[in-house]
Amino acid sequence: MEFESQENAYSFYIDYAKSVGFGISIKTSRRSKVSMEFIDITYACTRYGKKRPSIAHNPRPCLKLECEASLRIKRNCDGKWSIHSFIKDHNHDLFPTYAHYFPCHRRINKAQKNCIETLQQVGVRTTKIYATMAKQHGGYENIGCLEKDVRNHLDKDRLLSLELGDATAMLECFMLMQEENPRFFYAIDLDDENRLKNVFWVDAKGRDDYQEFGDVISFDTTYITNKYKMPFAPFIGVNNHFQSRLLGCALLVDET
Repeated sequence: MEFESQENAYSFYIDYAKSVGFGISIKTSRRSKVSMEFIDITYACTRYGKKRPSIAHNPRPCLKLECEASLRIKRNCDGKWSIHSFIKDHNHDLFPTYAHYFPCHRRINKAQKNCIETLQQVGVRTTKIYATMAKQHGGYENIGCLEKDVRNHLDKDRLLSLELGDATAMLECFMLMQEENPRFFYAIDLDDENRLKNVFWVDAKGRDDYQEFGDVISFDTTYITNKYKMPFAPFIGVNNHFQSRLLGCALLVDET
């Protein structure tokens, strides 16, 4: 077979992989020494290679089984790509029914991104957004992504919206308040890149009120009034005069 571009060849093989029930990744690639453009690429089943020995106490599960299934394509002189070799057989079970769980088969297209962002802006929770997408596509398996991918998409937008210095200024404020009153408490949650994700804080008065009026607590994540579009979640208690008491506060990257 011959393809107009590398992208077309990749699209063909990944569609084939999804229908059969396995994941793919680039195993090897080679560029031209003259033009520095790719001229030779091998796509392989994600279970290629050997399992590496680990000295960790709780090593991550390794799915490598030395599977040799692959597709190798080469670029012709006219710029088109041809299949150079194809190994069909796998040495493991295939799962076409669950192929949409493989990372290489999960994508959020532009239309879905617009839908997700529109629903999020009007206060729809991520779980309901994902359920709506499933209804639109005729089932969860037809969406093309997982609920985790939707959350990550929204989280990325919120994390990137934090302006330089804002997070630092907030933490400096918290440390100052804790110096003034050691009973002031705060906790922060960072992502894998050490970026601010979730923040919780409560002052001494809130802690005292909780001891007296903590029988019934309201926790509401529908307040999205700050410029970062991050849910503001107050912990609200009620005193003996039916007056609201602020027990604690949180800024969340996601309502979960």
